[in-house]
Amino acid sequence: MPVDRQVTLRYQVLNKCFRDLYKEYTIDDLVEACNAALRKADKSEVSKRTVQKDIADMETEYGIRLDENRFRGRKRLYRYYDTSYTLPQFQMDDGDRFKIQAAVNVLENYEGEPVLDWARTLLMQIGSGALAAILHPWYPFSQIQISRASPSLANC
Repeated sequence: MPVDRQVTLRYQVLNKCFRDLYKEYTIDDLVEACNAALRKADKSEVSKRTVQKDIADMETEYGIRLDENRFRGRKRLYRYYDTSYTLPQFQMDDGDRFKIQAAVNVLENYEGEPVLDWARTLLMQIGSGALAAILHPWYPFSQIQISRASPSLANC
């Protein structure tokens, strides 16, 4: 599992590029795609060596298989051997989980405000289990309770 958000973002960009059926990516194209995404996220750019290391890490960590026989001239083209393959979803870390829980607690304080009707829907989704496993992986679903009139996470 990637150790920080910048690595996670690069893995997601590489995954998208490897799955693309309409464009063939060289290592330089992959570096540019990663750097474009990093610029949008206000992160520092990376070198060709970093992207090559990311690819090697993805091969060992996730067992991805890249098509070894694709070339444009002397440049290797990167694509999954099976283009329907995708990386597994990345798990939320404790810091992000805490931030979401804090936001839920703040939204519960403004319950009943017409402007925040969207928040009630979100809280109901969280309490119904749609997001409960992400927020509370150590809680059994039966312990997370929400009442119809007042969506809240009662046992959290």
